[in-house]
Amino acid sequence: MAKLCLLLFAIVISNITAFAQQSSVLWEGDRSPGVVQIQNEPDSLRNRFYISAFGGLNAAQSGNELDPSPATYGPSKTYFEQSSQIGWLAGIKAGHVWYTGTGLEPALEIESFYGSVPFRGENGFKKLTPRSREWLAKRGLTYPGILDDSRFDANTGGQITSIHVMGNLILRAQMGRFRPYVGVGGGVAKVEQHGLWMRLNRGKETLVLPKDGGLVPAVQGIAGVEYLMGEKQNWGIFAEYKPLAHFNRQNFGDVYLQHLIVMGLKYYF
Repeated sequence: MAKLCLLLFAIVISNITAFAQQSSVLWEGDRSPGVVQIQNEPDSLRNRFYISAFGGLNAAQSGNELDPSPATYGPSKTYFEQSSQIGWLAGIKAGHVWYTGTGLEPALEIESFYGSVPFRGENGFKKLTPRSREWLAKRGLTYPGILDDSRFDANTGGQITSIHVMGNLILRAQMGRFRPYVGVGGGVAKVEQHGLWMRLNRGKETLVLPKDGGLVPAVQGIAGVEYLMGEKQNWGIFAEYKPLAHFNRQNFGDVYLQHLIVMGLKYYF
């Protein structure tokens, strides 16, 4: 009986050893004929850092201002309306994505991008007050009869440039190699007007004004899709739509909104 038990034990150990050796060969990717290939899991099924470069279009803008700070203009009603133009932007981002095994992947990222877009619009005072007249006079925005009029209108134009630093929270869905995602972000932007000119509606004079702008808070929404490439899925290409809002009452209205469409290349470590 003891000899029989020893024999059975030896047979079991031998089979376990053989199975382990065969499994090792299979996981290492033996390409011998008749051997079933068992592939390693892609790197996308783990936590990963990534970097990215992107560029695209500032496809549309909008801004409207009513009743700005009385400390600046007095109690007068002002308005600011901008027509959409086509601009461009380019930037970089870095982030970290977490694999949860649930089909959803949260990610945190930080990005910075620079953009430029032409500016065209109409603005003015619907009701002039002593303080608003003083504000106009200091900037040379005068023409015969302006101080006696109850309304001031002008066409304006120039170039708007902006540098953004944003932090984003992203939620991605796993769909094979595709990763559709949505997100929100917030940060700061340095927005400036260059080559600003103003043409008075009731006169022929065109005034050139100095550069204006500064730091403003900004928030954005994000909707996009990414496609993972390569054997380990370490590369990705993506496209995004981002409505980007700036809050600056004095220069661009209560909300200055840009609609961004971008494409980019991403690498995962």
